[in-house]
Amino acid sequence: MKKGVSYTVDIELGLDGSITEAQCECAAGMGPQAHCKHVNTVLYGAVMFCKKMTVKTEESCTQKLQSFHKCKKFIESPIKANALDMPGAAELTNIDFDPRPEEFRNAANYQDHFRNVCLNFPGISEMPIFQTFEPANTKAVALDHDYLKLTPEENFLERILVTKISSAVVVDIEKKNIRSKY
Repeated sequence: MKKGVSYTVDIELGLDGSITEAQCECAAGMGPQAHCKHVNTVLYGAVMFCKKMTVKTEESCTQKLQSFHKCKKFIESPIKANALDMPGAAELTNIDFDPRPEEFRNAANYQDHFRNVCLNFPGISEMPIFQTFEPANTKAVALDHDYLKLTPEENFLERILVTKISSAVVVDIEKKNIRSKY
């Protein structure tokens, strides 16, 4: 019900006291034979006025807007989760969810073992865990493998044939690039 909305109700009574016509401005009360709650309320008020000679002017229970589905305002400060009094919670919080066997838990070299297993797994670069490992130090790799004939950088360049490009291949590449521009 909308608060503050009032409807004009017209009721025509016959000489014998019967209702000949009734209409209201609300959607249900249109037409000469209206029987909406507004018409009923006016008729009830008229009957009560004839019996008691007074008009009831206080609000009815349906005039107030519903408030039972509205939350009450919380004015206290929130309680911290660790201060909540929950019986039986202590047993649930002491559960150890580590699925590893007892002898492998809290091992000193577990982090290194886990990192090595992840890095040696094929296709690890698409897995999110890979983002947690810091990248390899390429300078340290070159210094660690000083027993090789070439450095790792030179090996890579040789493998992709960058170091063995002839002048004829350079001219070919330039021609292809010029053609692709136009």
